[in-house]
Amino acid sequence: MSVKDNWKNTGKGLGKSFAGVGKSIVKSVKVGADKILDEEPKDENGNVKPTGLKESWSEVGHNFGKTGKSLGKAVSGTAKKVVKKIDEIDETPVE
Repeated sequence: MSVKDNWKNTGKGLGKSFAGVGKSIVKSVKVGADKILDEEPKDENGNVKPTGLKESWSEVGHNFGKTGKSLGKAVSGTAKKVVKKIDEIDETPVE
């Protein structure tokens, strides 16, 4: 995978991660408000339905992890390209 692709994946991952954070925050506020107002959704037996918050926040964490990995690859690839260019410049004979 090229350095450009790694940076592209990093950008997409950041967008997805922050979108997930926003959705999880909204969901958390709704669940909290429902609890305060005693309006928690219940099943046909009267039991409180699972909120899905744990899964939502877990997905956010996994997305940030994947994005961090992409960022590391992008930075590493960029650094290698820079070092290679510097080495090429150092090897160029001075006239």
